[in-house]
Amino acid sequence: MKKLHGLIHNLSQGEKRYVKIRLKGNKSSSLLNTYFDFIGKQKKYSFEGIQKHVGQSIKLTQSNLSLLFEVVLRHLRGHSSIKDVEYGLRGDLSSVKTLKDKGFFIEAKSQCKKIIQKAKYLEEFEIVKSAYKEYWNLYLLNGELDDEINENIQNELNIVCDKEKEILDLEELYRTVTTLYYNYFFKKRDVHYQNLVKQVTKVLDEPNLLSDKSWHVFYEIRSIESVVNNDLESHYKYRKK
Repeated sequence: MKKLHGLIHNLSQGEKRYVKIRLKGNKSSSLLNTYFDFIGKQKKYSFEGIQKHVGQSIKLTQSNLSLLFEVVLRHLRGHSSIKDVEYGLRGDLSSVKTLKDKGFFIEAKSQCKKIIQKAKYLEEFEIVKSAYKEYWNLYLLNGELDDEINENIQNELNIVCDKEKEILDLEELYRTVTTLYYNYFFKKRDVHYQNLVKQVTKVLDEPNLLSDKSWHVFYEIRSIESVVNNDLESHYKYRKK
C-alpha cells in the first residue's frame, strides 16, 4: 500500500487535521488512527515496519491498510464538501433524497427548492438539473403533479440545457484555439495558425451569451487569440474582464 503512504504524505495540514478528527470520533477507527499516525511519521514506506508497529498478521495488516486508504478518501470528500460549492450542493441533494425515501415530501420539496435557487445563482447546472428531477418526482409522489407544474419544471430544465449546450460549444472552441496556440508557439511560428485562430473565433464576433460561465470561457478564448496575434493590449483587456 505504497499509494496510502503517498496519499497521507500529500495531505495538507488542514486535511490531516480533518481526517484525524473523523478517525478519533469513531471508536471502531481507533486502530486505523494508529496506522494513520505511524504512516504519517514514516519517511520511507515500509510494510514490515507498519506490521511490526501494530503487531498484526500480514493478511490483517494488508486488509487494514486497504480499508484506511478508502476511509481517508471518503473523509477527503467530506473535507472538500466544506470548501467546494458543488460538493456541498451534492451533499444537500443527498439529504433531499433521504427525506424523500423516508416519506417527508414537504420537507424534501422545501430543501430541494432552496438547492435549486442556490445552484441557479452559482450556475452549477448539473446540480440544477438533478434537483429539478427530484423536485418533479416529489410532486408526483405527493399527488400534486399537474400540467402547469410539469410545464414549468420542463421549461426550466430546457433553459438550463441551453446554457449547458452553449458552454460545451464554447469549450470545444477553447480546446481548438488552445491547440492552435500550442502549435504556433511550440512547433512552428507560422502565420497559418494565426489565420486559423481568426477563422475559428469568427463565430464569437457578436456574442449574446446566456451565463457568466459562458462569458468566462469566451474571454479565455479571446485572450488566447490576442496572444497568438501579439495584441497585448487586447489580451490585457480580456484578462481583466
